[in-house]
Amino acid sequence: MADTYQVTIARLEGSVIELDCTTGTAGGRNDFATTRSFVILALAEGVRRLALAGTGIDAALAAAGASLDPFCETDAAFYREHAGTMLASTELLEREHVVVDEDALRQHVYDLEDAGKNEREIEAMIPRHRFTLRATAVSPALLEGLAVGQTFATTAFDVWVSDPASVIPPSCPQRPLVLLPV
Repeated sequence: MADTYQVTIARLEGSVIELDCTTGTAGGRNDFATTRSFVILALAEGVRRLALAGTGIDAALAAAGASLDPFCETDAAFYREHAGTMLASTELLEREHVVVDEDALRQHVYDLEDAGKNEREIEAMIPRHRFTLRATAVSPALLEGLAVGQTFATTAFDVWVSDPASVIPPSCPQRPLVLLPV
């Protein structure tokens, strides 16, 4: 997976959408994103990859004057001005398979290689970091065309890092990656 994240729509009720995101290989193993700019970018890319261009969030971006080539606007000033017209808020619900010791993980990979495991087998043995993010749209129409279970890859990222409507609760579960013996 060369994309930043693999996204699956886990819940969709009215204006609320929950995204299960698995970190890809394009960034760091523990990368995660929490802002409205990330969700807008991911959903805009998702509707295009799911052949739903021109609907929901994609249409709202176009109406706001966003650059949609190749996928979406990447200017923080755009999100400061327009994010609130699309999404009211985002909240990180959980993270799992968080790497707490990069050196131990690296050594584990070396040990698996020494035991004769190939890259594909190693990837299957070490779960990727994953996080769940809830977003609330200002209108259910912005989520038009999307459905629970849809999955798509995205290159989205946090454009507007200081988004005041992005919440990471102190009580958010953050479960570490557990490495099984070789």
